[in-house]
Amino acid sequence: MLDNRKKKNLRVDDFFTRIKKQSLPRRKILRRVLFLLLFCFIFYLYFAGDYGFFRLLSLKAQKENTILETKRLQALNMDLQIEKEKLRDDLSYIEKVARERYGMAKKDEVIYKFIQPQDTSSTPLSRK
Repeated sequence: MLDNRKKKNLRVDDFFTRIKKQSLPRRKILRRVLFLLLFCFIFYLYFAGDYGFFRLLSLKAQKENTILETKRLQALNMDLQIEKEKLRDDLSYIEKVARERYGMAKKDEVIYKFIQPQDTSSTPLSRK
């Protein structure tokens, strides 16, 4: 009877060792697949996610463009402030602007307008 138990134990042990041997390649494949999935996930987070490398680069470029645009607008604002002060206080500048922009003239002053000749290269020549 002891012999039968030993044989059964050997059979059971043999059965589990065969299962372990069969599952070993499967475990390796499963580990590789999990490693690959983990690598893909980390790669996605690093390069393509909301806080990814390329997104951060584009945000940095956008920040630099915004800073440049802000500086340009500040300079334009300063120029307009200076012109506003001149228009408020400087009579000679007001006269200059009135003459250049609005074509105004003083009393008894003659204004000459020079008209640029039209470009004749685009119009067809007439035959006589």
